[in-house]
Amino acid sequence: MYFKKLEFTLLSIVTMATAAWGNGYHTTLSDAASLGQALAGITRIESSTTALDLPASMTFLEKGMHVLGGGLRQSSEFSFKGDAGKGRTDTEPVLGLFASAVWNNQKIALGISQNFPFNSAINWKKDWVGRRVLSKVDLHVGNTSPVFAYRIGNFSYGGGLNFYEGVVALEKTTLTVDDNNEVRSTLGGDRGTGIGYNLSFVFNSNHFNFGISHHSPVTLKTHGGDIRFDTKDELTIQLTPIFPDTGVRVELLLPSVTRIGLAAKDKQEDPNYLIEMTFTRTGWSNYRELRFRFEKPVAGSRESVAEKHWIDTTEFSLGGNYVFKREGENSMRVRGGIFYQPSPIPKKVLDPFTPDTSRNGFAVGLGIKRSRLLLDISYLTETFPERSSTLPELAGTYDGNAHVIAAGVGYHW
Repeated sequence: MYFKKLEFTLLSIVTMATAAWGNGYHTTLSDAASLGQALAGITRIESSTTALDLPASMTFLEKGMHVLGGGLRQSSEFSFKGDAGKGRTDTEPVLGLFASAVWNNQKIALGISQNFPFNSAINWKKDWVGRRVLSKVDLHVGNTSPVFAYRIGNFSYGGGLNFYEGVVALEKTTLTVDDNNEVRSTLGGDRGTGIGYNLSFVFNSNHFNFGISHHSPVTLKTHGGDIRFDTKDELTIQLTPIFPDTGVRVELLLPSVTRIGLAAKDKQEDPNYLIEMTFTRTGWSNYRELRFRFEKPVAGSRESVAEKHWIDTTEFSLGGNYVFKREGENSMRVRGGIFYQPSPIPKKVLDPFTPDTSRNGFAVGLGIKRSRLLLDISYLTETFPERSSTLPELAGTYDGNAHVIAAGVGYHW
Protein backbone atom coordinates (compact mmCIF):
# COMPACT_ATOMS: atom_id res chain seq x y z
CA MET A 1 0.00 0.00 0.00
CA TYR A 2 2.93 2.30 0.78
CA PHE A 3 4.37 1.88 -2.69
CA LYS A 4 1.04 2.45 -4.37
CA LYS A 5 0.99 5.82 -2.66
CA LEU A 6 4.39 6.71 -4.10
CA GLU A 7 2.54 9.48 -5.91
CA PHE A 8 1.64 7.91 -9.08
CA THR A 9 1.81 11.38 -9.98
CA LEU A 10 4.79 9.31 -11.21
CA LEU A 11 3.17 9.48 -14.59
CA SER A 12 0.81 12.37 -14.22
CA ILE A 13 1.72 13.61 -17.64
CA VAL A 14 -1.91 14.54 -17.81
CA THR A 15 -0.60 18.08 -17.59
CA MET A 16 2.44 17.38 -19.72
CA ALA A 17 4.61 20.34 -20.54
CA THR A 18 3.45 23.83 -21.20
CA ALA A 19 3.86 25.73 -24.39
CA ALA A 20 5.23 28.61 -22.39
CA TRP A 21 3.25 31.24 -24.23
CA GLY A 22 0.04 29.23 -24.57
CA ASN A 23 -3.06 28.32 -22.61
CA GLY A 24 -2.54 25.18 -20.53
CA TYR A 25 -0.23 23.33 -22.90
CA HIS A 26 -1.76 24.78 -26.09
CA THR A 27 -0.94 27.72 -28.37
CA THR A 28 -2.72 29.09 -31.46
CA LEU A 29 0.45 30.38 -33.16
CA SER A 30 0.35 29.97 -36.95
CA ASP A 31 3.19 32.17 -38.27
CA ALA A 32 5.48 35.12 -37.48
CA ALA A 33 2.83 37.68 -38.46
CA SER A 34 0.35 36.12 -36.03
CA LEU A 35 2.95 36.26 -33.26
CA GLY A 36 3.65 39.94 -34.02
CA GLN A 37 -0.03 40.72 -33.42
CA ALA A 38 -0.15 38.82 -30.11
CA LEU A 39 -2.10 36.00 -31.80
CA ALA A 40 -4.89 38.42 -32.76
CA GLY A 41 -5.99 38.67 -36.38
CA ILE A 42 -7.53 35.40 -37.54
CA THR A 43 -9.43 37.39 -40.21
CA ARG A 44 -6.13 38.82 -41.50
CA ILE A 45 -5.95 37.84 -45.20
CA GLU A 46 -2.32 38.16 -46.27
CA SER A 47 -0.83 34.72 -46.87
CA SER A 48 -1.34 30.96 -46.92
CA THR A 49 -1.51 30.87 -43.10
CA THR A 50 -5.24 31.45 -43.59
CA ALA A 51 -5.24 27.64 -44.05
CA LEU A 52 -4.55 27.35 -40.32
CA ASP A 53 -5.98 30.53 -38.77
CA LEU A 54 -9.30 30.64 -40.64
CA PRO A 55 -9.56 28.25 -43.64
CA ALA A 56 -12.79 29.88 -44.86
CA SER A 57 -10.84 33.05 -45.71
CA MET A 58 -8.54 31.26 -48.20
CA THR A 59 -10.92 32.21 -51.02
CA PHE A 60 -10.19 35.93 -50.46
CA LEU A 61 -6.49 35.56 -51.25
CA GLU A 62 -5.23 36.53 -54.70
CA LYS A 63 -5.77 33.85 -57.35
CA GLY A 64 -3.03 31.29 -57.67
CA MET A 65 -0.68 29.42 -55.39
CA HIS A 66 0.51 30.71 -52.00
CA VAL A 67 3.19 29.15 -49.78
CA LEU A 68 4.76 30.19 -46.47
CA GLY A 69 7.22 28.70 -44.02
CA GLY A 70 9.19 29.74 -40.97
CA GLY A 71 10.30 28.99 -37.47
CA LEU A 72 10.48 30.27 -33.91
CA ARG A 73 12.74 30.18 -30.90
CA GLN A 74 11.15 30.08 -27.46
CA SER A 75 12.91 30.57 -24.14
CA SER A 76 11.12 30.40 -20.80
CA GLU A 77 11.89 30.30 -17.12
CA PHE A 78 9.82 29.16 -14.15
CA SER A 79 10.52 29.38 -10.45
CA PHE A 80 8.94 27.77 -7.39
CA LYS A 81 9.00 28.50 -3.70
CA GLY A 82 7.26 26.72 -0.86
CA ASP A 83 7.68 25.47 2.66
CA ALA A 84 9.77 22.54 1.42
CA GLY A 85 12.22 24.75 -0.47
CA LYS A 86 12.77 26.52 -3.79
CA GLY A 87 13.36 25.52 -7.38
CA ARG A 88 14.10 26.97 -10.80
CA THR A 89 14.02 25.59 -14.32
CA ASP A 90 17.19 25.09 -16.32
CA THR A 91 15.55 24.86 -19.73
CA GLU A 92 17.16 24.94 -23.15
CA PRO A 93 15.49 27.13 -25.81
CA VAL A 94 12.86 25.31 -27.89
CA LEU A 95 12.67 25.56 -31.67
CA GLY A 96 9.44 25.19 -33.66
CA LEU A 97 8.43 25.18 -37.32
CA PHE A 98 5.31 26.15 -39.30
CA ALA A 99 4.40 25.83 -42.98
CA SER A 100 1.33 26.23 -45.19
CA ALA A 101 0.21 26.19 -48.83
CA VAL A 102 -3.01 27.34 -50.54
CA TRP A 103 -4.37 27.11 -54.08
CA ASN A 104 -7.23 29.54 -54.75
CA ASN A 105 -9.40 30.66 -57.67
CA GLN A 106 -11.50 32.98 -55.43
CA LYS A 107 -14.45 30.64 -55.62
CA ILE A 108 -12.92 27.42 -54.31
CA ALA A 109 -9.70 27.06 -52.35
CA LEU A 110 -7.65 24.10 -51.15
CA GLY A 111 -4.98 24.30 -48.50
CA ILE A 112 -2.71 22.40 -46.15
CA SER A 113 -0.83 23.52 -43.04
CA GLN A 114 1.67 22.11 -40.56
CA ASN A 115 2.42 23.52 -37.12
CA PHE A 116 3.21 22.43 -33.57
CA PRO A 117 0.39 23.57 -31.28
CA PHE A 118 2.01 21.71 -28.35
CA ASN A 119 5.77 22.14 -28.43
CA SER A 120 7.79 22.69 -25.28
CA ALA A 121 10.40 21.48 -22.81
CA ILE A 122 10.73 22.02 -19.07
CA ASN A 123 13.86 20.99 -17.22
CA TRP A 124 13.89 21.53 -13.46
CA LYS A 125 17.28 21.19 -11.76
CA LYS A 126 17.75 17.55 -10.73
CA ASP A 127 18.26 18.29 -7.03
CA TRP A 128 15.26 20.59 -6.72
CA VAL A 129 12.69 20.10 -3.98
CA GLY A 130 9.95 18.92 -6.39
CA ARG A 131 11.91 16.18 -8.15
CA ARG A 132 9.48 13.59 -6.72
CA VAL A 133 6.83 15.23 -8.93
CA LEU A 134 8.93 16.13 -11.99
CA SER A 135 12.52 16.69 -13.10
CA LYS A 136 12.20 17.00 -16.87
CA VAL A 137 9.57 16.78 -19.60
CA ASP A 138 9.65 17.17 -23.39
CA LEU A 139 6.47 17.44 -25.45
CA HIS A 140 6.20 17.81 -29.21
CA VAL A 141 2.84 17.47 -30.97
CA GLY A 142 2.44 18.37 -34.64
CA ASN A 143 -0.74 18.99 -36.59
CA THR A 144 -1.09 18.47 -40.35
CA SER A 145 -4.37 19.91 -41.60
CA PRO A 146 -5.78 19.61 -45.17
CA VAL A 147 -8.64 22.10 -45.64
CA PHE A 148 -11.04 23.49 -48.26
CA ALA A 149 -13.17 26.63 -48.64
CA TYR A 150 -16.11 27.75 -50.79
CA ARG A 151 -17.05 31.39 -51.38
CA ILE A 152 -20.44 33.04 -51.97
CA GLY A 153 -19.99 36.80 -52.43
CA ASN A 154 -18.62 38.32 -49.22
CA PHE A 155 -19.21 35.06 -47.34
CA SER A 156 -17.00 31.99 -47.31
CA TYR A 157 -17.18 28.61 -45.59
CA GLY A 158 -14.41 26.17 -44.80
CA GLY A 159 -13.60 22.85 -43.21
CA GLY A 160 -11.03 20.11 -43.01
CA LEU A 161 -9.27 17.48 -40.94
CA ASN A 162 -6.59 17.69 -38.24
CA PHE A 163 -4.02 14.88 -38.11
CA TYR A 164 -2.04 15.00 -34.87
CA GLU A 165 1.14 13.11 -34.07
CA GLY A 166 3.20 13.62 -30.94
CA VAL A 167 5.97 12.33 -28.72
CA VAL A 168 6.55 12.81 -24.99
CA ALA A 169 9.34 11.97 -22.55
CA LEU A 170 9.75 12.70 -18.84
CA GLU A 171 12.00 12.08 -15.87
CA LYS A 172 11.35 12.17 -12.12
CA THR A 173 12.32 10.64 -8.80
CA THR A 174 9.87 7.90 -7.86
CA LEU A 175 11.26 7.01 -4.45
CA THR A 176 13.91 8.41 -2.10
CA VAL A 177 15.52 5.53 -0.21
CA ASP A 178 17.97 7.66 1.79
CA ASP A 179 20.08 10.78 1.32
CA ASN A 180 22.33 9.02 -1.18
CA ASN A 181 19.98 6.64 -2.98
CA GLU A 182 16.91 7.36 -5.13
CA VAL A 183 14.84 5.42 -7.61
CA ARG A 184 14.58 7.58 -10.72
CA SER A 185 12.10 6.85 -13.48
CA THR A 186 12.15 7.75 -17.16
CA LEU A 187 9.26 7.55 -19.59
CA GLY A 188 10.26 7.65 -23.24
CA GLY A 189 9.26 6.65 -26.74
CA ASP A 190 5.60 7.45 -26.18
CA ARG A 191 4.23 8.33 -29.61
CA GLY A 192 0.60 9.17 -30.12
CA THR A 193 -1.78 9.92 -32.97
CA GLY A 194 -5.28 11.36 -33.25
CA ILE A 195 -7.69 12.74 -35.86
CA GLY A 196 -10.11 15.66 -35.51
CA TYR A 197 -11.92 18.16 -37.71
CA ASN A 198 -12.21 21.92 -38.16
CA LEU A 199 -14.99 24.20 -39.42
CA SER A 200 -14.87 27.92 -40.21
CA PHE A 201 -16.84 30.89 -41.55
CA VAL A 202 -15.88 34.43 -42.55
CA PHE A 203 -17.63 37.61 -43.69
CA ASN A 204 -15.26 39.97 -45.52
CA SER A 205 -16.52 43.46 -46.44
CA ASN A 206 -14.85 46.76 -47.31
CA HIS A 207 -14.46 47.93 -43.71
CA PHE A 208 -15.37 45.02 -41.48
CA ASN A 209 -14.38 41.37 -41.01
CA PHE A 210 -16.04 38.71 -38.90
CA GLY A 211 -14.72 35.18 -38.63
CA ILE A 212 -15.19 32.09 -36.51
CA SER A 213 -13.31 28.80 -36.46
CA HIS A 214 -13.73 25.63 -34.45
CA HIS A 215 -11.31 22.75 -33.93
CA SER A 216 -12.76 19.61 -32.40
CA PRO A 217 -11.30 17.91 -29.33
CA VAL A 218 -9.02 14.96 -30.01
CA THR A 219 -7.71 12.13 -27.87
CA LEU A 220 -4.08 11.41 -28.59
CA LYS A 221 -3.54 7.67 -28.07
CA THR A 222 0.07 6.82 -27.39
CA HIS A 223 1.83 3.56 -28.23
CA GLY A 224 5.33 2.14 -28.10
CA GLY A 225 6.23 3.86 -24.85
CA ASP A 226 7.97 2.38 -21.84
CA ILE A 227 8.87 3.26 -18.27
CA ARG A 228 12.34 2.50 -16.95
CA PHE A 229 13.29 2.58 -13.28
CA ASP A 230 16.85 3.10 -12.13
CA THR A 231 17.06 0.25 -9.59
CA LYS A 232 20.49 -1.03 -10.52
CA ASP A 233 22.64 -0.07 -7.53
CA GLU A 234 23.24 -2.36 -4.59
CA LEU A 235 20.57 -0.84 -2.35
CA THR A 236 17.73 -0.22 -4.80
CA ILE A 237 18.06 -3.40 -6.88
CA GLN A 238 15.84 -5.16 -4.37
CA LEU A 239 13.00 -2.87 -5.49
CA THR A 240 13.11 -4.13 -9.11
CA PRO A 241 10.12 -6.51 -8.65
CA ILE A 242 8.04 -3.58 -7.39
CA PHE A 243 9.23 -1.12 -10.07
CA PRO A 244 9.85 -3.24 -13.19
CA ASP A 245 10.68 -1.73 -16.57
CA THR A 246 7.49 -2.06 -18.60
CA GLY A 247 5.44 -0.77 -21.49
CA VAL A 248 2.75 1.87 -20.94
CA ARG A 249 -0.22 3.26 -22.84
CA VAL A 250 -1.82 6.60 -22.15
CA GLU A 251 -4.48 8.79 -23.73
CA LEU A 252 -3.99 12.57 -23.73
CA LEU A 253 -6.77 15.06 -24.42
CA LEU A 254 -6.21 17.83 -26.95
CA PRO A 255 -9.02 20.32 -26.22
CA SER A 256 -11.56 21.89 -28.54
CA VAL A 257 -10.61 25.42 -29.62
CA THR A 258 -13.12 28.01 -30.85
CA ARG A 259 -11.87 31.39 -32.06
CA ILE A 260 -13.90 34.49 -32.97
CA GLY A 261 -12.39 37.54 -34.66
CA LEU A 262 -13.89 41.02 -35.15
CA ALA A 263 -11.83 43.42 -37.27
CA ALA A 264 -11.97 46.96 -38.66
CA LYS A 265 -9.97 48.04 -41.73
CA ASP A 266 -9.85 50.71 -44.43
CA LYS A 267 -10.49 48.52 -47.50
CA GLN A 268 -11.28 44.95 -48.47
CA GLU A 269 -8.05 43.91 -50.23
CA ASP A 270 -4.53 44.56 -48.89
CA PRO A 271 -5.73 47.15 -46.32
CA ASN A 272 -3.48 49.90 -45.01
CA TYR A 273 -4.54 49.08 -41.48
CA LEU A 274 -6.38 46.31 -39.66
CA ILE A 275 -7.31 46.15 -35.98
CA GLU A 276 -8.84 42.98 -34.55
CA MET A 277 -10.10 41.65 -31.26
CA THR A 278 -9.78 37.87 -31.08
CA PHE A 279 -11.50 35.69 -28.50
CA THR A 280 -10.28 32.12 -27.99
CA ARG A 281 -12.38 29.62 -26.05
CA THR A 282 -10.46 26.47 -25.08
CA GLY A 283 -12.51 23.50 -23.92
CA TRP A 284 -10.51 22.09 -21.03
CA SER A 285 -13.51 21.14 -18.87
CA ASN A 286 -13.74 17.57 -20.22
CA TYR A 287 -10.13 17.08 -19.14
CA ARG A 288 -11.18 15.27 -15.98
CA GLU A 289 -8.59 12.54 -15.66
CA LEU A 290 -5.88 10.58 -17.40
CA ARG A 291 -5.50 6.80 -17.22
CA PHE A 292 -2.23 4.92 -17.54
CA ARG A 293 -2.18 1.23 -18.36
CA PHE A 294 0.97 -0.80 -17.70
CA GLU A 295 1.94 -4.07 -19.35
CA LYS A 296 3.36 -5.27 -16.02
CA PRO A 297 2.12 -4.34 -12.55
CA VAL A 298 3.91 -1.28 -11.16
CA ALA A 299 3.72 -0.83 -7.38
CA GLY A 300 1.13 -3.61 -7.44
CA SER A 301 -1.21 -2.13 -10.05
CA ARG A 302 -1.65 -2.29 -13.83
CA GLU A 303 -3.50 1.02 -13.94
CA SER A 304 -3.13 4.50 -12.50
CA VAL A 305 -5.55 7.44 -12.71
CA ALA A 306 -4.54 11.08 -12.38
CA GLU A 307 -7.41 13.43 -11.49
CA LYS A 308 -7.18 16.93 -13.03
CA HIS A 309 -10.56 18.70 -13.38
CA TRP A 310 -9.36 21.57 -15.56
CA ILE A 311 -11.80 24.35 -16.54
CA ASP A 312 -12.71 26.08 -19.81
CA THR A 313 -10.96 29.39 -20.50
CA THR A 314 -11.48 32.44 -22.71
CA GLU A 315 -8.43 34.44 -23.73
CA PHE A 316 -8.44 37.91 -25.27
CA SER A 317 -6.03 39.34 -27.83
CA LEU A 318 -6.07 42.82 -29.35
CA GLY A 319 -3.72 43.39 -32.25
CA GLY A 320 -3.28 44.84 -35.67
CA ASN A 321 -0.98 46.14 -38.35
CA TYR A 322 -0.36 49.43 -40.17
CA VAL A 323 1.31 50.07 -43.52
CA PHE A 324 3.77 52.92 -43.03
CA LYS A 325 5.36 52.70 -46.47
CA ARG A 326 3.87 51.68 -49.81
CA GLU A 327 5.28 51.87 -53.34
CA GLY A 328 3.20 50.02 -55.92
CA GLU A 329 3.13 46.32 -54.96
CA ASN A 330 5.79 46.83 -52.29
CA SER A 331 4.95 47.73 -48.71
CA MET A 332 6.19 47.68 -45.13
CA ARG A 333 3.92 47.28 -42.15
CA VAL A 334 4.39 47.36 -38.40
CA ARG A 335 2.51 44.92 -36.17
CA GLY A 336 1.65 44.91 -32.50
CA GLY A 337 -0.72 43.54 -29.93
CA ILE A 338 -1.50 42.70 -26.31
CA PHE A 339 -3.13 39.64 -24.77
CA TYR A 340 -4.46 38.08 -21.61
CA GLN A 341 -4.63 34.30 -21.10
CA PRO A 342 -6.27 32.86 -17.97
CA SER A 343 -5.06 29.53 -16.60
CA PRO A 344 -7.32 26.47 -16.92
CA ILE A 345 -5.67 24.69 -13.99
CA PRO A 346 -7.25 24.81 -10.50
CA LYS A 347 -4.69 25.51 -7.79
CA LYS A 348 -5.36 22.15 -6.14
CA VAL A 349 -3.79 20.36 -9.15
CA LEU A 350 -1.28 23.01 -10.24
CA ASP A 351 2.09 21.27 -10.55
CA PRO A 352 5.52 21.63 -12.23
CA PHE A 353 4.42 19.71 -15.33
CA THR A 354 2.38 22.76 -16.33
CA PRO A 355 3.10 25.59 -13.85
CA ASP A 356 0.48 27.63 -15.63
CA THR A 357 -0.53 31.01 -14.25
CA SER A 358 -2.61 33.66 -15.96
CA ARG A 359 -0.44 35.35 -18.57
CA ASN A 360 -0.10 38.95 -19.72
CA GLY A 361 2.04 40.07 -22.60
CA PHE A 362 2.62 42.08 -25.71
CA ALA A 363 4.13 41.56 -29.14
CA VAL A 364 5.65 43.58 -31.98
CA GLY A 365 6.55 42.70 -35.54
CA LEU A 366 7.58 43.94 -38.96
CA GLY A 367 6.14 42.74 -42.28
CA ILE A 368 7.72 43.39 -45.66
CA LYS A 369 6.09 42.74 -49.03
CA ARG A 370 8.22 42.86 -52.17
CA SER A 371 5.90 42.14 -55.09
CA ARG A 372 5.06 38.44 -54.58
CA LEU A 373 7.47 37.87 -51.70
CA LEU A 374 6.49 38.21 -48.02
CA LEU A 375 8.89 38.52 -45.07
CA ASP A 376 7.95 38.75 -41.39
CA ILE A 377 9.86 38.92 -38.12
CA SER A 378 8.30 39.30 -34.68
CA TYR A 379 8.88 39.18 -30.94
CA LEU A 380 6.56 38.31 -28.06
CA THR A 381 7.15 38.56 -24.33
CA GLU A 382 4.93 37.59 -21.45
CA THR A 383 5.00 37.43 -17.68
CA PHE A 384 3.39 34.82 -15.45
CA PRO A 385 2.20 36.52 -12.25
CA GLU A 386 2.79 34.59 -9.04
CA ARG A 387 0.17 31.93 -8.38
CA SER A 388 -0.23 29.54 -5.47
CA SER A 389 -0.68 25.77 -5.62
CA THR A 390 -2.26 23.62 -2.93
CA LEU A 391 -1.12 20.35 -4.51
CA PRO A 392 -0.59 18.00 -1.52
CA GLU A 393 2.73 16.69 -2.87
CA LEU A 394 4.17 20.15 -3.59
CA ALA A 395 2.34 23.19 -2.23
CA GLY A 396 3.82 26.60 -2.96
CA THR A 397 3.85 29.37 -5.55
CA TYR A 398 4.99 29.56 -9.17
CA ASP A 399 5.91 32.45 -11.44
CA GLY A 400 7.87 32.87 -14.65
CA ASN A 401 8.37 34.59 -17.98
CA ALA A 402 8.80 33.72 -21.63
CA HIS A 403 10.27 35.24 -24.78
CA VAL A 404 9.57 34.14 -28.35
CA ILE A 405 11.04 35.32 -31.65
CA ALA A 406 9.74 34.14 -35.03
CA ALA A 407 10.51 34.67 -38.68
CA GLY A 408 8.70 33.60 -41.83
CA VAL A 409 8.88 33.90 -45.61
CA GLY A 410 6.06 33.49 -48.12
CA TYR A 411 5.56 33.60 -51.89
CA HIS A 412 2.65 33.80 -54.33
CA TRP A 413 2.47 32.90 -58.01
